[in-house]
Amino acid sequence: MGLNKPIPLQYVEWVTGIFKGNFGESLYIDKPMTEIIVSHMKPTISLTIYALIIAAGAGITFGILAAKYRGGILDHIVTGISLCGISVPNFIVALLLMLLLAFRIRLFPVAGYKPLSDGLGAHIWYLSLPALALGFMHMALIMRMTRSSVLEVLNSDYIKMARAKGVSEFSIMIKHALKNALLPIITVVGQTAVTLLAGAVVSEAIFNIPGVGQLVVTSIERRDYMVIQAFVLVIALINMFMMLILDILYAAIDPRIRLDSR
Repeated sequence: MGLNKPIPLQYVEWVTGIFKGNFGESLYIDKPMTEIIVSHMKPTISLTIYALIIAAGAGITFGILAAKYRGGILDHIVTGISLCGISVPNFIVALLLMLLLAFRIRLFPVAGYKPLSDGLGAHIWYLSLPALALGFMHMALIMRMTRSSVLEVLNSDYIKMARAKGVSEFSIMIKHALKNALLPIITVVGQTAVTLLAGAVVSEAIFNIPGVGQLVVTSIERRDYMVIQAFVLVIALINMFMMLILDILYAAIDPRIRLDSR
C-alpha cells in the first residue's frame, strides 16, 4: 500500500491514482473504493434529495407567507420555528422526532432502511423521519432568508407601483417579489444541498441507514483513512459542481448578470 514511503510521495501517488479512477484501498472492506462509495451513496442521495425537498419547499413557502403577513401570528410562528431550527442541534431533533413520531404516535418506523427496489412507498416511508430530522435546521435557514429577501423587495418602488395599478397580490408575490428575491434564496438552497449531503452522517448513524454517513462513522472508528479521504474528496467535488450550477442559474434568472458579463 506504499505506507513505507515518505508522506509527500504517498500523496502524489494517491492524487495520480485518482485520475486513473483509483481512490485507494480500504483496510477492512475487500472491494474497490469506487464500488464501496457508489453502493453507499444511493441511500445518502435519496435521503439528501428528500430532506432538500422538505427544507426548500416548506422554507420558501412559509418564508413568503411570513413576509406577506409581516407582524401577524403566522409571521411570529415562522420566526419561532426558524429560531428553534437554528438553535437545536440536528441529533437532538432526530431523537425528539423518533420519540414523538415513532415511539408515541407510531407514525413512522424507528429506524431502518428499505431500498427503492422494495417499492417507492416503503422507500419514502422509512426515509421520512430521518429526512424531517435532517431538513429541519436547513428549513429554518431558508425560511429566514426567504422572509428577509422578500420583505426587502416588497418595500421597493416598483412593487408599490404594481399595487397602485391594481395588480393582484398573487402576481405581486410570485411574479415580481419572489423572482427578484431568488438569488440569495437559491444560494442558500444550493449550499443546503451540499451541507445535507455532508451532514447525513449523524442522521444515518441514528436511524441505522446504510449510507455514506454510516460508512464514514465506521471508518473513523476503524481508522480506515482511505475511505475517509475518498469521502471528503467526493464531497469537495460535489461542492464545486454545485457552485458551478449556482453560477449558471444566476445568469439564467437575472438578466443583469448576463449583461455585465458581456
